Amino acid sequence: MNTTTEIAPASCFSQSIPFALPAKGVLLTPASHFWGWARRGRDFVYIWLGVVLASQSHAQTLLDVDFGVGSRSPKVGFAATGQGTNGFWNLYRHYDPKFVPGRPLVANGTLKDLKLADGAETKVSVSVNNAPGVWGNTSGDPMFDTYLFAPNGSNITVTVKHLEAGRYHIYLYGHADPDVTGEQNSSFSVHSATNTYGPLATLSASGWKATSPWQERYQYVVFRDVQVVAGKPIVIDVVPGANGVAVLNGMQIISRGTSPPGLASAVAARPPATLTNLIFREINYDGKVTDTEARFIVDLQVESLTTNEISAPLFEGDVAVVAPEIPVGLRIVSAARKYYLLAAAPGAHHFRLELLAKITKAEPWN
Repeated sequence: MNTTTEIAPASCFSQSIPFALPAKGVLLTPASHFWGWARRGRDFVYIWLGVVLASQSHAQTLLDVDFGVGSRSPKVGFAATGQGTNGFWNLYRHYDPKFVPGRPLVANGTLKDLKLADGAETKVSVSVNNAPGVWGNTSGDPMFDTYLFAPNGSNITVTVKHLEAGRYHIYLYGHADPDVTGEQNSSFSVHSATNTYGPLATLSASGWKATSPWQERYQYVVFRDVQVVAGKPIVIDVVPGANGVAVLNGMQIISRGTSPPGLASAVAARPPATLTNLIFREINYDGKVTDTEARFIVDLQVESLTTNEISAPLFEGDVAVVAPEIPVGLRIVSAARKYYLLAAAPGAHHFRLELLAKITKAEPWN
């Protein structure tokens, strides 16, 4: 089973090359030596003119959606978030009361007029595309105990329409018990208007069953401060994790509690993509290779401008990363010969990493 492993400070191992660096790709040879740098400055400016603020208070709202089978969700109350022990969960399903072998598969559908957790009716709808499969877990939580899944390593697409304009936190759940393909842990991306958030994935590790306390990146991922524009849907991509099947158990959408400012006579530049991506301000690296080892010192200056946890690829290849002093709020994880940098909060950071690789000699006369 291909798992995701968090790199602990001062961890170290040696493997073979070649590998690629963020700013420059190189194939190392014995006794080579080089130094390089890359700089990326601030590349956006945006101005709002004639802004009129007309905010209006609203109570915080919560939508809970359970993906499974039947006519009514057995789930009530809290998951990772909630408003009370009796909170209502909408049930999205393709089969009622259950899937019967030989029955035509249903891959797409729409559930209209979702109810809030307090039972109030809304015009919000949720549509699911490419999820003809349904199966179950033994997690102990009714929401986790059923899930939809996509065929042949493909993606599931979820579209949420008619949310009021504003900012929302979106909680997503995508786990399946191991079978012949191993445990499934989906990766999620959220699209709203011109903004893209993610991808985010739960860790491929135990700890998502009902016996474990709710913990971000174990049972669920959360996209914070997703801005919804009036008349525009939210689109969620559910992508297979390391074991190849996209699964979807549940979703919670909670508002920030107030409507957004109203804008009049505004002149705006294109919304910068940097608000939802890690910005690499500067990268410097110094590398040396001997007959037995390749070693690089990498100096990075990175910045996050969002409260959402976001990630960016760092390195790819058969290398080891030694990270003795990672700033608070940053993490490095590895999966499938790739290393990613994750930022959990906004802020600018300056730190160093060390890359190690084992030299393998190829002598044609042997």
